[in-house]
Amino acid sequence: TGTSLELFLGFVKILLLLVIPLVAISLWMNLFVEPDSPFTIPYGIALYLGLAFLYGAAKYRTQRFRLSRTLWRGIRMGLKGSWISYGVRTLLFLYLTFATLLWAYPLQRFVLMRQMMSNTTIGDRQFHFDGDPTELYTSFAVAWFLSIFGLIIGGVFGLRFVTDVLGNSPVFQWTAFDASIFNLSTDEFAFILIATLVFYAIASIVLSITMSWYRAKEFLNFEECTRLDGLQFRFRAGGWSVIYLNLGNALILIATL
Repeated sequence: TGTSLELFLGFVKILLLLVIPLVAISLWMNLFVEPDSPFTIPYGIALYLGLAFLYGAAKYRTQRFRLSRTLWRGIRMGLKGSWISYGVRTLLFLYLTFATLLWAYPLQRFVLMRQMMSNTTIGDRQFHFDGDPTELYTSFAVAWFLSIFGLIIGGVFGLRFVTDVLGNSPVFQWTAFDASIFNLSTDEFAFILIATLVFYAIASIVLSITMSWYRAKEFLNFEECTRLDGLQFRFRAGGWSVIYLNLGNALILIATL
């Protein structure tokens, strides 16, 4: 029963209260604070910790918003629990995941989903979430190695594309832009900019493919772990369905700038 206007107003609120102030503070730090200032490192740490916490908190509150406006046969759903706790867990798992080269990712997803589903209600009944995250690791291992291989191959072809195809392009002959503020020549700055964009494009394509079957396995596992008064849930979609979903979302984002 929710509306797109409610979602949009919530987005604007986050934009005004969080995003714009953070961008303004970051610009101020970059323009007026020396790199060797004693405030630089604490600010950087606080910024990244805060963003990770806010991401988790926003995700939990968004799910609460959706469920509060979702009814099944007239019975309203809901989400109890603390969004602060979810934000802290998201923050801790973020650094654990990077510290383990992403191998803690299935555990992260499982623990966070368990907290969210165990606090989900429909009417006066509560969902239960029980299972074992180790069942996800076979699919994740395959996806992890395929992703590394795909990123290496894609990176090699991407670098060759930038150097061979764009090396003599007029884009490297910009004269209006002053790249000296970065201690780079105009050609070097243009090369780094285009190489970065190409890398992110390749990484997005590779990961959207290699991780699709893991994501389908993850959805399947989460549904099998979810119970409601003895009732069990099932998930029928596979890897190709996830690819189609990713492709459709990407086209929507690109088409709407």
